Amino acid sequence: MHKPFFRADQVGSLLRPPELIQARADFEAKKIDAAELHAAEDQAIANVVKRQEACGFQVVVDGEYRRENWWIDFVRGLSGVEIQEGQASQAFVAPKANDCGHDHSGDEGWKYVPKNVITTGKLGLPKSVLSAEFQYLQAQTQRAAKVTLPSPTRLHFHGGRESVSREAYPDIEEFFCRCGPPVSRRNCSARSGWVSLHTNRRPVDDLFHQRPHACRSDGQWR
Repeated sequence: MHKPFFRADQVGSLLRPPELIQARADFEAKKIDAAELHAAEDQAIANVVKRQEACGFQVVVDGEYRRENWWIDFVRGLSGVEIQEGQASQAFVAPKANDCGHDHSGDEGWKYVPKNVITTGKLGLPKSVLSAEFQYLQAQTQRAAKVTLPSPTRLHFHGGRESVSREAYPDIEEFFCRCGPPVSRRNCSARSGWVSLHTNRRPVDDLFHQRPHACRSDGQWR
């Protein structure tokens, strides 16, 4: 097989099968317990691994089938943060039909209000958040297993300076210096013994790693 002239990668999220969507809805409605949801996730992950292998993928993911969404489960594992309900003004809404060249008539009325991350104290990661999930994925395949972690920018991207406690971080530069290590040191190092491949979503966080003064003294983003 010849190598392609392009480099391809997958972020990690895959469409969820209907039975898994139903299982999560049943769990949220308290019709099933956590163990039953976990069993449904196990089966869905095992199936999607086989499908990726059948497609010839040399790197496989679990589809992020265990996550409420792509970032929230990881951020919940951090100390020093709170997740709060979002406001209506922050909602993503479906565009009107054909106003962008695509037919969105079937999406009429769709709206999603993202939750907010508030930094209330010093950031930390008391324990590895995704190790059990990765270990299950790795046990399902002989291929390279991969997980995707949310970028540290998820901690401040929507709220800016007002989402970061001035009591915990009076100097915003200290916050920027701190928001990367909880991700990289605990979950991405080879010493952790479980991550073989990982990708950061929203790699715009590189901007803050490369530019030590991403925030002016008045607290506004540059």
